[in-house]
Parts: sequence; structure tokens; C-alpha cells
Amino acid sequence: DIELSVEVPYSSTCPCSAALSRQLIQEAFADKFGKQQVSGEAVHQWLGSSEGIVATPHSQRSIAQIKVKLSEQASD
Repeated sequence: DIELSVEVPYSSTCPCSAALSRQLIQEAFADKFGKQQVSGEAVHQWLGSSEGIVATPHSQRSIAQIKVKLSEQASD
């Protein structure tokens, strides 16, 4: 039998961690600005500050494995 395999390392953002981070940032934004009108520049400045980044999603490292086993007819 002939077997071929490939491993591809990759990283991605944890979707649960990303959702929780967005929720915390939204809550911090509401606490800071409430229901007042806010300029785009004020939002931009706030997001660039340590106050605006209350949480960051974590990344996860993975390896995609692809394995193919060729039949005997493949060698013909």
C-alpha cells in the first residue's frame, strides 16, 4: 500500500474567546459613552486606548492532517 500525508500547521482565533471579547468591549463602550452621540474620532481614539481594549481573544495553534491511502490499482 502507498500512503501519502501532509501536515499543515496554522493558527486561528478562538471563536468563543472572540465573542466574549467583543461583548466586554461593547459593555465598556456603553459604560464610557452611554447613550450620548459620539463622533467617529472619539470612538477611534477610545478603541486605540488601553481603556478601549478590555479583552483580546486568544489564538489557537492547530495542525491539519491530510492522509490518502492509494489502492493497488493506483500503481498500474
